[in-house]
Amino acid sequence: MRKIVSAFLSVILILATLCSCSVARYITDAKDKFFPSKTETTSSDGDRGENLEQKEETEETTSNKKLVKTKYFNLVLPDSFANNCHISMTESSDYEAETGEFLYTVSFHEKSGYERNGSGHLVDVILTTDYDFSSFARGERIGEMVSDKTYYFFTRYPSDVQFDLDNQKIYEKMRDDVDKLLASIFSDEHKITLYDGKEGASVDSDFIFPDSSVRKLTESEISAKLSSMSGYSPGGTYAQDAINEIYARNGYVFKTAEVREYYEAKSWYVPDSSFSYSDFNEIELYNISLLNNY
Repeated sequence: MRKIVSAFLSVILILATLCSCSVARYITDAKDKFFPSKTETTSSDGDRGENLEQKEETEETTSNKKLVKTKYFNLVLPDSFANNCHISMTESSDYEAETGEFLYTVSFHEKSGYERNGSGHLVDVILTTDYDFSSFARGERIGEMVSDKTYYFFTRYPSDVQFDLDNQKIYEKMRDDVDKLLASIFSDEHKITLYDGKEGASVDSDFIFPDSSVRKLTESEISAKLSSMSGYSPGGTYAQDAINEIYARNGYVFKTAEVREYYEAKSWYVPDSSFSYSDFNEIELYNISLLNNY
């Protein structure tokens, strides 16, 4: 009898154990289904990847808001400009077919003041073929762009400080950052040279005409450029210097010690004892001939 009772109790204990495991598993499954863990809420590896891509796209979009693309060049807005700036551009450049004169303007204003009463003028960036461009307000030549010809960057500032009183601090901060805006001008297609603080003194000061081996110069730009120059001339005249730099790019070994030493100090100059006049391309020969007139 005892053996029977003991066997019966063992069976009951085994069944109870099996039932408790099933209940526990059922509870765990239900909990996971309706109350997922934080790790799973973050999502699977695939979903985490999608979330990361969205973040990167958002950051890229935010970054692009600071980039201003115009028809001819680009600028990067300083932080103070990012959400506080009204930008207007001339829909089409003022271009005179007979004279070849070109004028394109991008204007920057503090946004709230501009929308309220047209105030908040900070600066205009002007691109023109006119080397001696002058406007009705303060401004200066700040650089140049080479495309089919040489274009010059000018600034134009308001004749007096103007701002909406409710946004004076914003306006003043933006005005302080105008130099950062101007220093950011660049192009993906054309060579742009910004002056380094002195009008006419370019960062690319190793060359008078940096592109005279790939583009035909014009008489007007040669005259304008040479007349604007001052200071040391290793060749004796700036026109000769402009010719010499074409020779130097082709490795010509100069016979005059002063000129030779000048170019040997340049990191880009590589003397070539096998230099031949046949090394010049058609454009270089054209520009040398044109410069010889000066």
